[in-house]
Amino acid sequence: MIKKLLCFLLFVTTIQFASGQEMASESNTDVLSENELSFYPNPSKDAVKVTNRSGELVKLSIFNILGDEVFSAPLSKVETDIPIDKLPTGVYIVAFYQGDRTITERLIKQ
Repeated sequence: MIKKLLCFLLFVTTIQFASGQEMASESNTDVLSENELSFYPNPSKDAVKVTNRSGELVKLSIFNILGDEVFSAPLSKVETDIPIDKLPTGVYIVAFYQGDRTITERLIKQ
């Protein structure tokens, strides 16, 4: 079920990316602000820098196109480097979780 949901999210993200919009997946009306959480560069080859301006503990998960979690880490620092050099080239979904709030974004690994 999670794999199907992530594939659907990737499809929706791809459509919205093509129109120049960003995607935020809501689990309730109080969503994490995309200004509080961000990552760059995207696309990336070796690592991405995640910025957590909220200062609160946030869980980061990276999923492959099949919905398998390939990386997971808690984020409590303002800036954290996430190594992606061992991941195969492709498209991934990055999910930020804080309580019942979630933001999902697309990551391209070159």
